[in-house]
Amino acid sequence: MASPSLDLQAAVYQRLTSDQSVNSMVGGRVFDNVHENPTFPYISFGPSYYSPSDSEGIAARDETLQVDIWTNEQGKKRPCRVLTDAVKKSLHGYAVEFAGENALVEMEVTLVRVMDDPSESIVHGVVQVTAMIEEA
Repeated sequence: MASPSLDLQAAVYQRLTSDQSVNSMVGGRVFDNVHENPTFPYISFGPSYYSPSDSEGIAARDETLQVDIWTNEQGKKRPCRVLTDAVKKSLHGYAVEFAGENALVEMEVTLVRVMDDPSESIVHGVVQVTAMIEEA
């Protein structure tokens, strides 16, 4: 049985790396595991969690996945805001069929945030995606 969590991450990865608006800014730099000294800007996968939401014998979950956006423009927030807005636009309401037996019912962006990073030149954006998934 395929993991619904992995199906969701794969769908988000595919969407972000194929979206022209997002990809024009990050050049395909969407990472599950960021290597040392990455080229900015880039996107990485953050924490995730889910709550079972079974109903009438159908196994389901509401899963939240954090997508992190990283820019390094001398602490300027504008570049990070532009990229977080592009990621939000790309993912909100995105509909796709998972490759396996699990099914995406709905995907929506539930939070967008831009904040300073402890490193003075880096700005960190967060796009939180929540998906309703029917499990096989």
